[in-house]
Amino acid sequence: MFEVDGVSLPDFPIVRRYIVNELANLGDLVAAPDSNTSTFHAIPAAVMATLGIFFVAPDQAINLKINMNTPLPLNANGLVLIMGAALTQGTPNTNVEYNNPSSVISANLPIIVAGS
Repeated sequence: MFEVDGVSLPDFPIVRRYIVNELANLGDLVAAPDSNTSTFHAIPAAVMATLGIFFVAPDQAINLKINMNTPLPLNANGLVLIMGAALTQGTPNTNVEYNNPSSVISANLPIIVAGS
């Protein structure tokens, strides 16, 4: 342990174990062009009761909706990694949805999801 401003902090690296009941590695999901920013599609394997780990790294710009919230624009070759969360299904039972705003280019979405 070491101290910062009188507060004891743990030694690094911090190692934690995360146990999941479901795991899905989709490989690459191909997102066809939507030509808009309003048509969203559920990620099939992310439709689980509680999503604890989510990873995506698209090769084209996409938009993500997480738990039915405001879309997150993600640049080409960007990365989203969520760990240790408890994302519960929203209506209509989708934790994460995607949209490919391009009018001509498909996006490859390497995706890993895990939860219970």
